[in-house]
Amino acid sequence: MAIFSITDKGVTVDEVMTRWPKSIRVFIDQGMHCVGCPVGGLHSLEEAALAHGIALAKLMAEIAATVNEGPVS
Repeated sequence: MAIFSITDKGVTVDEVMTRWPKSIRVFIDQGMHCVGCPVGGLHSLEEAALAHGIALAKLMAEIAATVNEGPVS
């Protein structure tokens, strides 16, 4: 299991979804249609959160909680 631990808010959305595939659920649940978006490789987490009106800290906390929750049975 890959532990989500990012301190660089400049990491791109695609990098997060590629490294931590379970994070995709958070983007979808937040109404962020980042999966497959051509801008995902360019948008940082910070930019994506801003564009979607979501607090960056909240987004990162939700990603961490989802990714770090352990394997889904």
